[in-house]
Amino acid sequence: MIKSILKPISVLLITCLGFTSIQAQDIHYSQFYQAPLLLNPALTGHMPGKFRINAMYRRQWATISNRPVFETPSVAFDMNLLRGENKYNSLGLGISLMNDRSSGGILQTFNLMLSAAYHLDLTRKEKTYLSIGLQGGLINKRLDVDEILFASQFNGEDLDPMMASGEVFDRNSIYNPDFRLGLAFAGFPTSKLRYKLGVGLYHLSQPKETFINESNKLPLRLVIHGDLRLPLGDRIGLEPKILYQNQAKASELVGGLLLDLMIVKKTSFYLGGEYRLGDAGIAVVGLRIQDWDVGFSYDFNVSDLRTASEGRGAIEFSLLKVFRKAYKVEPILPAIRYN
Repeated sequence: MIKSILKPISVLLITCLGFTSIQAQDIHYSQFYQAPLLLNPALTGHMPGKFRINAMYRRQWATISNRPVFETPSVAFDMNLLRGENKYNSLGLGISLMNDRSSGGILQTFNLMLSAAYHLDLTRKEKTYLSIGLQGGLINKRLDVDEILFASQFNGEDLDPMMASGEVFDRNSIYNPDFRLGLAFAGFPTSKLRYKLGVGLYHLSQPKETFINESNKLPLRLVIHGDLRLPLGDRIGLEPKILYQNQAKASELVGGLLLDLMIVKKTSFYLGGEYRLGDAGIAVVGLRIQDWDVGFSYDFNVSDLRTASEGRGAIEFSLLKVFRKAYKVEPILPAIRYN
């Protein structure tokens, strides 16, 4: 009985958040390191080959209602230029697309971003790089007004869609330009030891967005991230990772550790876990074959919503591919992958 009551209440609260506070909070991936263009504009072209593609898919809280509360696919492509003209430095260009469906698709957010980054070899020995990147593009948010239920439509026993809500919407679609800036510092002391630190600032223009007759700005989002690759012998690598984000009054801190085990030459299996403070424990597994990287993660919800979600959070798939051998190019950056 309690569970049957909590589920519709949870859906109601999340739906209301969908066009209020969620407007002020961007999406997140548990495998944030697998989506470099979404993590930091400075990581555009930060790879050893000529081209790279990556795709992500996240599905969250499907147990709360008959459709997932959040569903987020994205794809990205980036490449390197100038290597032939300048032996040490390079220019990265890229494009990314993301379509986030919140509250079962009631609120949809589509991002189209173009990226550029310059990678400066500080020592001219391909050991230390400083990168700066810029993204610019368009954000579209769409609201399915007919699917929203409000507290004013509660008839004493259930939410009644036939009751008038009393809410007035001026529009159901918003288009805004968006700009993002990023810095990254990377070191590669040896072929098996590497580290990266980065910082990004999103929504520099703080565009106005609202579906009703009120003034609301998209707040700045600060991103700080870092990771390290430590060799433990010839066949094992340890990879700690950390991410901090802050936007308006919302913040997120994620820490994780992956263990990479070489199966045969140029093929490895990795597994590990992460913890998103106050929200979820995350299990991660994946396979790296040549220049392919396929990952899977599962979020175990530990927040107060776990009663309605039955402790289940999100599934997430990642795919990353670097193209280099087919184009016979030397590594532009010595990191095989960002993770």
